[in-house]
Amino acid sequence: MADDAQYAHDPKFRQFSVAVEKALRSFESTSEWADLISALGKLSKVLQTHTQFHILPKKYTVGKRLSQCAHPALPSGCHLKALEVYDLIFTRIGNDGLARDIFVYASGLFPLLGCSAMSVRPPLLSIYETHFLPLGHHLSPALQGLLLALLPGLEEGSEHTQRIQTLLVSLCKVTDQWLFYNALWSCVLTVPSARLPALVFVLSQMTKGSTPEDQQHFFGDDLSTMVKGLCAALTDSMVLVQRSALDVLVVLLPLHQEFLPRSDTVAVLGSALSTLLRRDMSLSRRFFSWVSGQQGKSPESLTRKKEYFVRYAKPLLIQAMRLMLTECAQEDLGKVRTDSLSSRLEMVQPIRILVTLLDKEDIGQQIIDEILLEVVKALYTVCQPLQEDATGENDNMAAQTYAPQSPTPLQANPARSKGLDELRLQAQTFFEQLSPVLVWQHFASCFSILERSKQRTPDLHRRPISRHPSLTSQESAKSVDPASLASDDARPSCSFDELVDLVSFMLAFMPLELILDLKEGMLLVVACHCLRAVRCHYKTLAFSTIQKSVVLCSQLLARSPPAGGAIYPPAQLWPDVPASAVPRLTFQYLTSAAHSATDPSEEVKEESIASNQMQLIEVCQHYVQAFFSLFSTRCLNNTYQATSDDGSKRLSELKRVVFQSLSTGGRLVKSVADVQSDIEQRDVDRAFDAACHLLVQLSSCQLPCPCAPVLGGHGSSVKDESSLSSWLLSLMSATSNSPSYGLASSAVQCLLQLCEASQVRHSHADSTRSEGLASNSETLMDSADMTPREGADRFHFVVMASDKELGIVQRASYFEALAVLLWRELGHSPVQQQQQLAELLCQLNSCALAPGVLERVICSDFSSTDPVVSLSAYKRFSLLWHLSFEEDFTSDSPHLARGKLFLRPLNLMLDGLSSRHSWCRALAHSWLEQVLSARDLHRLLQPLILALLKPNSARVLRVLPCPSPPQEKSKLTYSCLVYIRPHDTAVSVYAMKSLLNVVRAQPQLFVTQTASCQLPQGSLCPGIAALGDLLTRHEASISGGVFESVPNKAMAARRNYFEVLLTVLSWTMVSTFADEASQSAETLEQLELLQVTSVELLTALLRACNLVLQHEQTSSSASYIRTLLQICVFHRYYLICLTKSMVPTILKKPCGHSVEGTSPAISATQKAFQLLLLELAEVVIELEGRCDDIVGKETTSMTGDDAGPVHALYECKAVDLLSNVQVTTVSVYRLAVQPVFQGAVAHALDCHYLTSVHCQWLSMLNRSVDWLGPALCPLITTAVSHVSKWLLYLASVRSQCDAQQIEVLLADVPPLYVPSVLRGLSSLLHFALLGRKPVEVYNNPVSPSASSTSITPTSSSTATSPSASSWALILPFGSSSQPQPAKDDFQLPEHLQPVRDGILLNLANVVQALVDVWSVWRLSSARNSDSQPYFPTMWGSVEQVSRQTIALSLPIGIQYSSPLLASIAEVWLREQRGQPILQLNTAALISAVNPKQEQILSLLCELHCLSCDVLFGIAKRLLASKDLTAPQEECFFHLLIHRVARAPSLELQRCWSLLHALLKDGIASFSSSPPRLFLSIVLLAVYLRRTPQPADRKLKREVQDASQRCLDACTNVVGASLENTAWLRRSMAITASHMPHASSMDSIKSADSSTGASTSSGLTERMEDSDASSPLQASEPLPSPMSDAGTDYVVVNSDNILSSPLMAERNKTGDGKHQVDGQQPASSKGIKAATKLIAVYSPQALQCLSSVIATFVDVVFGSEDKEKAVTILSNMMVYVLPFLKTHSSQNLLSSTAAINFLSSISEFHYTRRAWRREITDIFFDPEFFHFDSSQLSRYW
Repeated sequence: MADDAQYAHDPKFRQFSVAVEKALRSFESTSEWADLISALGKLSKVLQTHTQFHILPKKYTVGKRLSQCAHPALPSGCHLKALEVYDLIFTRIGNDGLARDIFVYASGLFPLLGCSAMSVRPPLLSIYETHFLPLGHHLSPALQGLLLALLPGLEEGSEHTQRIQTLLVSLCKVTDQWLFYNALWSCVLTVPSARLPALVFVLSQMTKGSTPEDQQHFFGDDLSTMVKGLCAALTDSMVLVQRSALDVLVVLLPLHQEFLPRSDTVAVLGSALSTLLRRDMSLSRRFFSWVSGQQGKSPESLTRKKEYFVRYAKPLLIQAMRLMLTECAQEDLGKVRTDSLSSRLEMVQPIRILVTLLDKEDIGQQIIDEILLEVVKALYTVCQPLQEDATGENDNMAAQTYAPQSPTPLQANPARSKGLDELRLQAQTFFEQLSPVLVWQHFASCFSILERSKQRTPDLHRRPISRHPSLTSQESAKSVDPASLASDDARPSCSFDELVDLVSFMLAFMPLELILDLKEGMLLVVACHCLRAVRCHYKTLAFSTIQKSVVLCSQLLARSPPAGGAIYPPAQLWPDVPASAVPRLTFQYLTSAAHSATDPSEEVKEESIASNQMQLIEVCQHYVQAFFSLFSTRCLNNTYQATSDDGSKRLSELKRVVFQSLSTGGRLVKSVADVQSDIEQRDVDRAFDAACHLLVQLSSCQLPCPCAPVLGGHGSSVKDESSLSSWLLSLMSATSNSPSYGLASSAVQCLLQLCEASQVRHSHADSTRSEGLASNSETLMDSADMTPREGADRFHFVVMASDKELGIVQRASYFEALAVLLWRELGHSPVQQQQQLAELLCQLNSCALAPGVLERVICSDFSSTDPVVSLSAYKRFSLLWHLSFEEDFTSDSPHLARGKLFLRPLNLMLDGLSSRHSWCRALAHSWLEQVLSARDLHRLLQPLILALLKPNSARVLRVLPCPSPPQEKSKLTYSCLVYIRPHDTAVSVYAMKSLLNVVRAQPQLFVTQTASCQLPQGSLCPGIAALGDLLTRHEASISGGVFESVPNKAMAARRNYFEVLLTVLSWTMVSTFADEASQSAETLEQLELLQVTSVELLTALLRACNLVLQHEQTSSSASYIRTLLQICVFHRYYLICLTKSMVPTILKKPCGHSVEGTSPAISATQKAFQLLLLELAEVVIELEGRCDDIVGKETTSMTGDDAGPVHALYECKAVDLLSNVQVTTVSVYRLAVQPVFQGAVAHALDCHYLTSVHCQWLSMLNRSVDWLGPALCPLITTAVSHVSKWLLYLASVRSQCDAQQIEVLLADVPPLYVPSVLRGLSSLLHFALLGRKPVEVYNNPVSPSASSTSITPTSSSTATSPSASSWALILPFGSSSQPQPAKDDFQLPEHLQPVRDGILLNLANVVQALVDVWSVWRLSSARNSDSQPYFPTMWGSVEQVSRQTIALSLPIGIQYSSPLLASIAEVWLREQRGQPILQLNTAALISAVNPKQEQILSLLCELHCLSCDVLFGIAKRLLASKDLTAPQEECFFHLLIHRVARAPSLELQRCWSLLHALLKDGIASFSSSPPRLFLSIVLLAVYLRRTPQPADRKLKREVQDASQRCLDACTNVVGASLENTAWLRRSMAITASHMPHASSMDSIKSADSSTGASTSSGLTERMEDSDASSPLQASEPLPSPMSDAGTDYVVVNSDNILSSPLMAERNKTGDGKHQVDGQQPASSKGIKAATKLIAVYSPQALQCLSSVIATFVDVVFGSEDKEKAVTILSNMMVYVLPFLKTHSSQNLLSSTAAINFLSSISEFHYTRRAWRREITDIFFDPEFFHFDSSQLSRYW
């Protein structure tokens, strides 16, 4: 812009500028390369036109447009045109202008050579040669860019290569050489594509034969740039670049000449090492040639190469490798911390380089010993964070892991996992090639160095792993001596803490195969050196360091076999290697320094170890004991430590303090003031715990050496029996008054584990001794007692604490004091320490040297009389139990698992569930809830269930006989389970009661948890087989196998605790002794108690299942329970028990009576057991009902007809439920549907000796009605039927027998039997008919009494089942219609409708029973008012019986008035006992009621629901149905008439409309059923007598009309036997064919009577048969007082005259049905036949008229309507006079009735007009006095 300013006023320059701008604007409208060429032409033309100016306006825009035209994508023509413009511009501006504006035009020119066409390159190079090269040193700013522009042209074989190379050489000359090569190395550093041509150019410029000193200008003026460029080239991805870089190194940078600073040389060497990763021979040859000095291949040259490498290259290579390891580790660590780690770790590269260097023995083996520790450090730095992330453990947790951990795959980050796996693989290859022994020898030497440094203290705290920074570039290489550098870095400094970390890491990181391949016992050597070093510095080392060191020794010991043979460590220490794969390895003896004196405080010379050749494991044992004895004094801060030369005094003092502390009741820890700070003490605790673990680990080592004795160690030797080792006393001293809980718990745990090791040692000795080894039986097993068997391998144990020492501890009551200390400490320790105390208590409980010690201490506190102590015991035991819980107890060792069982305290805790103290119950319930919630079922249930499955409780299936009733000839048999061995049932009873307490305390939780918890594989209880094995053995024994057979493991594994309990309890309740007679009374009592308890527990379990289903209502649970009941065969076992409980086992004799004989009875125990079984049945029925409701389908559909026989108890054959011989049970049926169960219900309610449990059976049914399902109908109908029979029987006995007979016959009936049974019967009936929930039935106590005579209800009951011809009105709504309930909103559930139908069919029997009971009550009420007769207690009070009877009947009458009234009518018909209802030759038409019918009427009157209006409505519906027979109709009207006669007047007045409708039906059917007409007229007459004359005229007129129609209809019947003698209507005479004769009337009467009797014969057949066979038949029925005195209607006795001929004709023509009202016969013959039949009833019609005419005349018409009455009577006299005129024997009955009629109306004087003239004419008839003498009184 400054150049433009000087020509600003020149108009020509302004024209030039405008022209340039115009040419530049043409570039803006270009769309293709041709447009660019055109625009370039315009710009060129402008430049050529204005040549006078040496500057260019708008040069930046011009440079931009030219760069645009030089784009590589444009064609060569465009490039050439652009080069022309460039040339014009450079020519115009000259060298000065180009030097000034070179960056304006370089952006387009410099990139063009590499991508241009061959035709473009010559003009481009010409521009460089013409315009750029003359610039000389002015090219320096753009030199690097120019080089980058020219280097791509150095292509091998190109025609321009030589020209470009010449240009570069010229460029180097015109510029400074140092500056030129510095720019060249910058190009190598920054541009990867320029590296190969640049290095090729450098190599081409080197002169062969020249020394490196003569060619230093190739370094450039900046060494760092050259070094960085070389490093970049050495790490380039192209092999040619790396090869050229190595060639440059070989020629330009020999290692013996120090041209570069040492740090730069190390950096270049490190980059050169990366070339080895390619495994390329050309690269490797050049690298090794460089580090070897480029010597020849002669032997002399080879030796010189080694010397050259050792002197010059080795120090640099070591430092380079260390630097590479450090940098890669830090880079990977940074990626790990930032979570940016890729799938490839940088640490893999140096490991692969080392593997390649190891292939070159003269190089790799020279440096590996110097960098091995750095390799391990680098691996530790990278892998440890990754491992911690994978395992989720911190350093502290990892430090406490005594067993080496296997590599854990990284789950969270797959990239990390892949990278770590690759690193492990490379490291494994490295160590395999390196000989693993070298690694551990290296570690051992490091520990040895630290051990020898006693004069200086190692680092006490952990420091970061030391890094090794490289020398800076400013350091002078000459100031460093290579030899001194190599010696200083040969073994880098490392703290004790760091070394332990590295060894621990390598032990876990190194593959297990490499460790197993170790020879010479190097791991034990390392462990021994580590122990020696720790023992030397135990006073100054930090506790954390000591802890990690001891843990390392434990890991080394776990991974290595001991000296002298192979060791088999615990399986958990070798998680990834099977036991068979662990080889037996032999080891050499450790020849390094060791101690051999017995006192660990004394130093021993190293020569003693070498001379004794002690085995490695013994040396380790000695070091451990020596270290522990000294280290424990530091941990405990003991003040009683003596000097080293006074060892015996120290031991004595230590022993005194230990036992004194325990005997005085010391605490587990000191007071809080004496305890150190938490952080410091935590380190002490961890270190001490690690030392204790190492002691235990050594004690578990086994030596399979055939001839070596059991190692005892120096620390274990004792001088006499009363002395103890110092380390053992130190361990015991830590168990009380310790500085912390952690330290004390570690000491106690260690001591108990040593005792456990002793127990294992004894067990092994016993097994070995049984194979032929001799031992001393007087002492414990020791090494001296062992005699090896020749030629046999034996395992020997390393004895840390000898049996003599442990015997001293045991005899000193140490364990008793320790138990008290730990138990009391559990309640006072901090919360964080309670888990440790619980584990210690479990270990103490499992210790063989202290059997039962802890349980005795706990039980003593439980049973303490001090409530505070007892309460504390409950709390502590609950805490101990919960803290010792493990979900999988099988993972523990057998001793520890059994130590978690506290049997005696557990029993006391379970007893607390039912304790009388509320606080005990509360604590026990809380404990149980936590136990069940945590699913800690194995420890809780195994001991209890095992007590029920002991081998001596094995049983088999047998058939046993039992006493049968006297009337049976055979003995009764039944199946049961029989114990085959002597069995102590007391333990089983106690276990069941404990389980019962548990179930009652937490029912739902118990069932839920036990049903989902499978049986364990092992057993917690010592000496007892697994629970599943015992169960399968018992099943095999029951099924006929052998108890000792091999159990089915797979089947036992699928069982759960709930299934086991159901199975075992089902067995127990049917199990008995085969020879009960030979058993003692106490034994039988315990057996009965066992069976009773099993039923109670079963009831509680299944009731809990009901609660679970009620709460959850899941189909899976319901299906599971239903299937489980089938699997356990519960129904069969239950029915066995139920059958057995119902069999009479005793014979009772009457007491105080002369009656001889005996009667069967059940014992009180049987009764109590049966009541429990009923409760169980109720629970099972509800459970199965809930299951079916939840699942949504029934498993069976049975009706009452499918139930089979009611019972099969008294069969001569065996009742074998299990083998399906006699009484079958179907597995898919529910219990209530089982035929045997239904038969049991029927038998129980039918037997006289089971009357004491009738109420309980009814109560069971009542509470179970909602869940009976398909058994609802048969069970309820059966119960109702049998209860009704029993009530009939009781009523008959009560009414017909005296007090003494009642006492004998009803001795088994309990008090208040009748009210209780009535309540039960009411509940059943109300549920079946009304759907009401049954109420509770009282369970009355049993009052056993003797009886001498047995009478069953079957023999005396009058109740019968309805026959096919019985009352159709009982179920008029059978299959075609529904009942008409009283309430419109009442709808019976569908599942109750079959039950309703069955009950209604049997309702007459129920009513019969109620009537008899009511009769007894009425009789008792009448007698109580006079003589106070004997009334047994079974009836209860009079009020109870009456109230229960009404309560039963009233609700049924409300909803089922029609069936109830029909049933009452049926009973009424039964009580009629064949006597006729319609009578002849008497003053009254209908018969009187008998005493029983009188009681029916009294009951009916008490039922307010059956009022007269209801009765009339029911009567109309029943008559309209036309299904009733003639006797039924007469019976119903008979009942209705007598009920109306007892009804109040007000009640009857409301019923006229209903009665009027009923009368219409009777009048309409007179032609087909004259008896109905007669009864209707009598009913109307009774009604009129009971009600006053209505005041309403309309109502009065209706009454008169109805009365008149009734009289007219009856008169028509009278006239059916008359005929007209003349054409006049009033001239009537008796038809000769219709004149009845006395003999014919008698035959008709007898025929009709027999017909009527046969009609109900089906109803009363069983009643009459039973009466004939009843022992009470001879007894006269007691008279029943009449309660109808003062009634205004006449009741007389007469014979019955029924319409048998009419009914016969009706059956022929009308199918037994009444004709429809108003329908006439189809033919004249039919009319004549009907008239002939009606004529038979003329006498009855006359009698009917004579009996009611006075009432009609007096009440209906009276004096107000005399004329109507006279008219009616006048018409009636027309039909009556013929019978008065005819005086013959055939007309005797009719004439008598006619005289009675005339006598009735003659009382009313105003009626004389109707009959006076006609009667006067008859009086003067000569034959007037031809009448019977009985008629004379009626005339006068």
